[in-house]
Order: sequence, then structure tokens, then C-alpha cells
Amino acid sequence: MRMITILSGIVLVGTGIWSFIHPGTSFLSIAFVLGVSMLLPGASGILAYIIYRKRADHVILQLSSGIVTILLAGMLLSGLLITDRIVILFFGLWILFSGTNRIVASLVMIGKKLYGWPWSLASGILSISLGIIAGTEVLADSFTLVMIIGFTFLLEGTNTIIAGILLKPRGDNHQKRGEKS
Repeated sequence: MRMITILSGIVLVGTGIWSFIHPGTSFLSIAFVLGVSMLLPGASGILAYIIYRKRADHVILQLSSGIVTILLAGMLLSGLLITDRIVILFFGLWILFSGTNRIVASLVMIGKKLYGWPWSLASGILSISLGIIAGTEVLADSFTLVMIIGFTFLLEGTNTIIAGILLKPRGDNHQKRGEKS
């Protein structure tokens, strides 16, 4: 499961890099690629919940993120996003939701004295910042649409990779600070 989550993050990072390489590409020409690349991390979030739900309280946040990601991918693939402004808000809300989930997960991890919480907190703060930038019309209009999407996918991919790294194999317990493995 850990490798699937990391792989889905790599797919998102790759999609973000692809967006940077093709900044003049119209949204309609990349919508299918973006939607398909969102399905894998959405499914891996749901699968992570199914596998780890009895071992980690904060994994419920991966379930919610997975469901939202799959629903948004469906909207993207169905062609419901028709204007550039809606697309920017769409990706801004997606990364804002993801960032909020990461911060809540880090707070749960802090309360349980688990390793990895600083990574989750930092990626959550960065995600919320990008979500606010994407939702601010003045700033969003100064960037091209595909560049904002590229940053969103790059950050969400990084978040997903970090989540995969923090998942422990089935036999391991989350290691707490001060305990030896």
C-alpha cells in the first residue's frame, strides 16, 4: 500500500512537471490527463483507509481526501469545468481541502507523539497557501492557468508521497518519539 501511495504521488508530480513544460497548452487539451492522474491518488487514499483504519486515527483524513479527489476527477473528466476561473477555483479548493486535512492529521500525530508530523504540517501550510493564491482572483490572473495547475499537482503529489512514506507496513506500529524500533 505504501508503494501505491508513493507511486500515485509520483504520477501527480509528473503531471505537475508536464504542466510546467507545456505552459501554453489550453486547459481543454490537458483536462483528460489531469483527471486520469487524479484517480490513482484518490483510489490510494480510500485503500489506505481500508488497510490502516484500525491502526491510525488520522487515516480517516486519507479516506475523505480520496473520496473528494475521485469526485473532483469525475467532474474534470465529465467536462463540467467550463471557464478558466472555475478551473482555478476548482484546483484551489482541492489543494485547500488537502492542506486542511494535512494540518488536522499533523495535530493528531502531535497529540499521539508520532514521528512525521512536521512534514504533514509543513505540506498542509504550503497547500493552504497555494489554495488561497489560486482563490484570489488578482493573484490567479497574474499566472497562467496551466502554471497554477502545475503547482497544484506538484504540491499535491509531494503531499501524497509524504503520506505514503509516513504509512507503516502492516506489521509495524507507528513509532513514537523516544522509542526504539
